[in-house]
Amino acid sequence: MGYSMDRIVFRRDTASGDVNVSVQFQVFDSLDRVFPDTPVGSKPPKQVSLAAARGTRASFQLAMSGLTAEPEFTLAPFAAEGRRAVRLSHRIQRVLYVPVEVNTSWDPLLEPPAKRPKEMPIDMYVDDRLDPRMAPHVVRKAPFELAEVLAPLGARPVEAVRPNVFFVAVDTKPNTPPGTYRSTLTIRTAGEAIELPIELTVGENKLPSRQRLRITNWFHLANIARFHDLEMWSPAYWAMLRKYARLMREYGQNVFWIQKEVLIEKGSDKRPRFNWPRFDRYVRLFLDEGFEVIEGCHFVDRRFEEGYQPSGNYYLAETTTPALSTEGQCFMHEMAADLWRHVRNRGWDGIYLQHVADEPHPKEAEAYLRVANLLRRAMPGVRLIEAILGTPAVVGSLDVHVPNLADMHIPGVDRDPYFDSIWNYENFRKVAATGGGELWIYSCCGPRGPALNRFLDFALIKTRLIHWLNYVGGATGYLHWGLNMYREDQDPFRQSVGKVFDGQCRLPPGDTHIIWPGDDGPWPSLRFEAMRDGIHDHELLLAMQQSEGEKAANRLARQAVRTAVDYVRDIGEFRRIQRKLIKA
Repeated sequence: MGYSMDRIVFRRDTASGDVNVSVQFQVFDSLDRVFPDTPVGSKPPKQVSLAAARGTRASFQLAMSGLTAEPEFTLAPFAAEGRRAVRLSHRIQRVLYVPVEVNTSWDPLLEPPAKRPKEMPIDMYVDDRLDPRMAPHVVRKAPFELAEVLAPLGARPVEAVRPNVFFVAVDTKPNTPPGTYRSTLTIRTAGEAIELPIELTVGENKLPSRQRLRITNWFHLANIARFHDLEMWSPAYWAMLRKYARLMREYGQNVFWIQKEVLIEKGSDKRPRFNWPRFDRYVRLFLDEGFEVIEGCHFVDRRFEEGYQPSGNYYLAETTTPALSTEGQCFMHEMAADLWRHVRNRGWDGIYLQHVADEPHPKEAEAYLRVANLLRRAMPGVRLIEAILGTPAVVGSLDVHVPNLADMHIPGVDRDPYFDSIWNYENFRKVAATGGGELWIYSCCGPRGPALNRFLDFALIKTRLIHWLNYVGGATGYLHWGLNMYREDQDPFRQSVGKVFDGQCRLPPGDTHIIWPGDDGPWPSLRFEAMRDGIHDHELLLAMQQSEGEKAANRLARQAVRTAVDYVRDIGEFRRIQRKLIKA
């Protein structure tokens, strides 16, 4: 979790018959980016210095060139002076390269209103040429490849012409005594054993036993079947779905959503109906894996006009029935009441959140509020949640407000005064607190520019700091739409940019997904690691707040993040701040 050192590189030459085999190494921070042309040098090693709070993870990357076969790794027990050695669980994985075809574009919301284009092009999220304003905020000009996917050892042959990257992670235990521990990572390759010393500092701060920050990543059920060649809802599919749930939970997700295909099927009369056995099995699977909140799918869908502009009207999900027609209202009330009755009978109503319609547009505000009111009458006591994008009229109508980070007021940027008076952290906290509500935030194809987000061409520190911003802003949850939302023509190992609106709009690299469909189940990524480490940071800040006071925790958090565009960018500086958190 913590890391502090200069670049470590070392080289060993080993003889193999008449051929001199040169294997070179270099250690990188887990927040660094490694590319196929990243230099792997040769100077004597010192040691890897890591730091972690109790119950969290410390990690680093190891790049190696000159390999003819994958090395064997052995990590010795960690020993502290005057104490018995402790065995800490660890994981070593290959980091596979993936492509970045085009760069993320500059965000016009960062411009004063007078300078923003009046009409945004459909294909607005990527930039084939890389706007000079954007250049300082991406890791490299596209196209390029970078190491990202965490695969099991042996999953792919070693590469001869570019560095092979490995991810080394050590997990401390909540009861690990604070102190400095030393171990050795032995790397056996080409008939030689090379030893890499590791120093791990375990701080006083401890990860709380229960995570308070709510995290949801929306996931695509059909993609699980498609990429693992499984029949939907077959026994093998349910087993694979459990692997996905287990990975999500391991990486901090504690909220799961109910997609329409779980709950709804078409009857013989072509009208939607509920599949209760499948719904119950699905919910119990996720609850058994440790998830705590159920996120109900959207009840209505929008319809577009020419140019993919919202029409202002909604239709019942999976039908062509206008939601606010007499037929639509009667049927929606019947379905919602039936759903709520079932949820209450199962005892899940206390952990259930209900969506209305995704990202209501200003044109849709009136229809949205009418549908929300209908659902509240059909589902008395239900808590409504929504990702809301630039529509002030719906603010105050929800129990869990989830504004887009791109719309939150950014100090120093000239925004519309009326919009800013509504769309800021302070106002949302006040509105959300009414009636025991909550403030979450979400990001997707925005914000861009210098703002925090988790695109593939962004620095990993921007991904990790999202949850420091959650702490600073007082948000209690985070939503992202793209766990494995690969598009129909997208192979995530070959394409990082997905297309929407009949291929007319390209999404930023990696926006559609943060995990990959591996050979035997889902594979995580460096961004997923950064997200989970950021979640742990958030929980450690809450622990520090309890032990040392809110002022002390806020003061430390603001050393790392002030706003969505004002934050620490240097990895070494962040690690120094992080060590203060670990010692708290």
